Amino acid sequence: MSIGGFRIEILIPQSFSLKEKRKIIQSIKQKVINNYGASVSETGENDVWNKSVLDIAIAASDMYNLNEKINKIKMFFLEEKNIEVLKIIPIYGAEEIESL
Repeated sequence: MSIGGFRIEILIPQSFSLKEKRKIIQSIKQKVINNYGASVSETGENDVWNKSVLDIAIAASDMYNLNEKINKIKMFFLEEKNIEVLKIIPIYGAEEIESL
C-alpha cells in the first residue's frame, strides 16, 4: 500500500466573511472526500476570511495509482471555480507499506 498527500494554499475571492468561507470549504472538502476517497483537513489561515490551507491525504494500492489519484485531486483544485490556488506543497512522500 502507498500513502501520500499534499498541502494546498487557496484564495477564496467570493468570501467576505468566515461564514461564507466555511460554506465554500465544506463544499470543496465533501467533493474531494466523495469523488476521490481522500481525507481533507483545514490546517491554516482559520481566522482569515478569504484564504485557507488544506492538507489532503490519500492511500492507494500502489505508487502508480497513488500518483494518479493525487494528480486528479490537484486538477480538481486547479479547475474549481470558487477558489484560486496559491501554492501546492507535498507534505509526505509516497511510501510502500506492507500489508499486515
